[in-house]
Amino acid sequence: GYKKFIIQPYIPLENENYISIETFPDFDLIRFTDLGGVNIESNWSSLKEMKINILGDIENLKFPNDEIKKLYIFFVKSHLTFLEVN
Repeated sequence: GYKKFIIQPYIPLENENYISIETFPDFDLIRFTDLGGVNIESNWSSLKEMKINILGDIENLKFPNDEIKKLYIFFVKSHLTFLEVN
């Protein structure tokens, strides 16, 4: 029983981005690419990876861009263990 729905209009895109953040015992792993979409598996070789020491200082880490940094800070503060956005 859902009571509310969010419906967004279809907007064609030239390319889609993909990012996932996953927690492992000693580090968090961020995977990202600008070749996302429903067929991300066919572009798996384009993924870039960034391992982050879970005991490190997040604010002083070097991220590829500010959006990835903001998403990672949200991930940590929300106590998530896996997040995937396409």
